Amino acid sequence: MGAGRQVWVLWAAVLLVGVATVAVGARSWPWEKGDVDPAAISVGLTTLVSAVVVARWQVGRSERLTPVDTGKWADHLAKAVYAAETRQRQQLLAGHPEPIDLEFVFTPAPAHDAIGADPAGTLSGIADYFDRLKPQRLVITGEPGSGKTVTAIQLILLLLDPARRQPGGPVPVRVSAAGWNPAGGVHAWLARRLVADYKMHPRNARLLVDAGLILPVIDGLDEMDHADTSASHAAEALRALNDYQHGTGRARIVVTCRTGRYDALSDAKAFAQGAARIALQPLNAAQAEDFLDDIVVGTDRPRWQPVLEALTQPGHPLAQALSTPWRFTLATTVYTRHDRDAGDRDPRDLLALSDAAQVSDHLLARYIPATCKTAPGRYDPDQVHRYLARLARYLNDNTTRPPLYGRTLSSTDLILYELWPLAGWLPRYLVTGLILLLPLWFFVGAILGDPYLADNPWMLWLSPVVAAALAAAIWEADPWPEPSRLDWSRLATREGLRALAFDFGVGLAGGLAPGFVWAIFAGWTALVLTVACGISYGLMKGLVSGLWEPGDGSGVNPRELIRNDFLGWFTLGLMGGLAFGLTLGLAFGPRSGLVNGLSAAFLLWFLSVIGFETRITGGAATTRYLMLLLCTRGRLPWRLSRFLHWCYQAGLVRISGVAYQFRHHELQDYLASHPLPLITPPQQPVA
Repeated sequence: MGAGRQVWVLWAAVLLVGVATVAVGARSWPWEKGDVDPAAISVGLTTLVSAVVVARWQVGRSERLTPVDTGKWADHLAKAVYAAETRQRQQLLAGHPEPIDLEFVFTPAPAHDAIGADPAGTLSGIADYFDRLKPQRLVITGEPGSGKTVTAIQLILLLLDPARRQPGGPVPVRVSAAGWNPAGGVHAWLARRLVADYKMHPRNARLLVDAGLILPVIDGLDEMDHADTSASHAAEALRALNDYQHGTGRARIVVTCRTGRYDALSDAKAFAQGAARIALQPLNAAQAEDFLDDIVVGTDRPRWQPVLEALTQPGHPLAQALSTPWRFTLATTVYTRHDRDAGDRDPRDLLALSDAAQVSDHLLARYIPATCKTAPGRYDPDQVHRYLARLARYLNDNTTRPPLYGRTLSSTDLILYELWPLAGWLPRYLVTGLILLLPLWFFVGAILGDPYLADNPWMLWLSPVVAAALAAAIWEADPWPEPSRLDWSRLATREGLRALAFDFGVGLAGGLAPGFVWAIFAGWTALVLTVACGISYGLMKGLVSGLWEPGDGSGVNPRELIRNDFLGWFTLGLMGGLAFGLTLGLAFGPRSGLVNGLSAAFLLWFLSVIGFETRITGGAATTRYLMLLLCTRGRLPWRLSRFLHWCYQAGLVRISGVAYQFRHHELQDYLASHPLPLITPPQQPVA
């Protein structure tokens, strides 16, 4: 029997059992003809919910049995990764057309190294270097700010170049190591990151990983732990990567890590076996001059000449402080991007600083004021500093926090719908407390004179009990909901229309079949209510299945996640409630339809917020985010997503998947330890 036919047969069986259960329950209850029977309501709703759950499980089972073209999904993902990493590289290079062609050297490891590792190479040829490795396993090390992330991005873009990559071939995907619990395994972790970062369907993500079509580029191994200890998540991650196999050989991997941290792990016998380790070399004076010539124009160039001369002297503080691309980019941002009003910011001032630490603090203190002068939006620099300092302190504190509800909090990722722990327990209490307003659905109807509620006052007194039970269920539900997305363009496809029609029929049948039996005993009112419930729930389920975006690896902007989630649950609640009210209005008149329609929309809004639908979390992520904003008024901007996106455009933060990250960990550490700005520039207009 085919998978689709199995779904219909099992659905019919569950439906018959539900009808029989409703009939027995209604028949055995001692009530008079014409009354609305509470027992029948309870039994009918229970049957409806169980039938829908079983039907959904069977639909999911039939989807799992459908063959998946992994090559097609890999190509979709490759396009999304290429576009995302191209934008990320442009943002990290701060307007420079090409990255500095950094040099690297091969560092032999104690264990067996990959075969084919050349003694040295450059950034422009790193893809060819990687292709020659057997197995293709690479560890990129360097000092803080040496360009490890830029190197990883450059490798990804070169490997995804259409002239190099074969259709259906493997896809390099950069994932942040921070927050990874290696105990769960590499396969499961990669699949979760594909779902979260590129909105892939969970089944497609698992199949791509299992087929060996994902080349993980694990960025920031050193950020998994706060202290350099061998008993760490980083050491566990390396052991998990050593066991990561594809077929009979070691799976391909790329890892970035700070030199000192990887040395400490290697001394503790934790390293990537069969991998070639390369070390990025410091920025030299010639590379710095070439970089500067592309961005400095006019009379500003002579001001930099003493600085360039200092870089040629190995013992000079500037030669030590500006030996990495990050630090040199930081200096050019502070002293070059604003030459039209930089009379008080002369790069020759750096010559007066006595050591590298002073140079670093000097530049970081002026980085945000310099950025705010030219970035669109014109935020106040002092306010930007305070907001980012609070976020940085939260991330740094996560390094010592125990796991929260089974999840290790990231020390680098700012994901909007997962930031609610920043405000403590209050956001979760408020989300749970929202459902306690559910009795208003009944009381508002009674106040407006709903005849049905007037004849059945027991519903008014039962509603607080139901609300309390729902609140308890929410409290025990997943505290880390994923956002949803409804794609209206799917209604123009045969797949979307078929899914909408199927689930609308499932919901409608689930309401009508018990309703006909119930109407035999309860009369016309019961039938109308059941039809209204069936139509509204069927419409919601149909919209979920027809419009729900299954994920093709196209990715999404972190800021758009909350907006898409909000529109999803708002649409479901509004349309379901209006369908319910319209049905009752046609049967009992406009007044009853208006009252019940508005109250049903209110009820369905709450149900969608807590995520009762199995295919869509429907607003739960949005509600967590809104509660965070309410609980951090005055400490964070009200429009946090807009602020972080402005910071991304300004170059203060970067994007990794669906997370914002600070441009560099050095900036994050500086802001966490300096909650107040040390440099107060002239007042700027506030957006």
